[in-house]
Amino acid sequence: MAGEPMDGALPGKLVAPPVIPAHAREVVNTRTVTFQGNIATVPVQFFLDGKPFSAARIDQAVLAGTTEEWLLVNQDVFRHPFHIHVNPFQVVELNGAPTGDDSWWDTFALPPLGSAKIRIYFRPDVTGLTVYHCHILPHEDNGMMANLLIYGDLPAGFGPSAHGG
Repeated sequence: MAGEPMDGALPGKLVAPPVIPAHAREVVNTRTVTFQGNIATVPVQFFLDGKPFSAARIDQAVLAGTTEEWLLVNQDVFRHPFHIHVNPFQVVELNGAPTGDDSWWDTFALPPLGSAKIRIYFRPDVTGLTVYHCHILPHEDNGMMANLLIYGDLPAGFGPSAHGG
């Protein structure tokens, strides 16, 4: 470790949850992301939308500053904690039933053979390539991760119609 030791009190409260501006509260797009596993192989394989992770592929492309709802469908017998980098999300339905909860999540445990509908506000100040994945390391390492392009200005040939959204 480098640097000088610091003294001081620990923060007394957590970071404030995101505030979605009025113009971005409307859901502009919906997507479905499917979690699957194959325990009959060695090593075990895990997939998002039927595909193992590839660093060379963009799986979803979203417009920064907009709000989307994603239906996360777990077709596997394992619980898969869903995590998306950069943007927290709200869980609005669990197994088809409204949650009535407006909490913000960083990671949410998707139930086995179940579903969750999440609402994500994609911050306008952070664009570029990031990932979403199962937060269990062996599942992620064996394919259950996908690339997400958050764009402001989009290069030619990229966009929701070209990449699953």
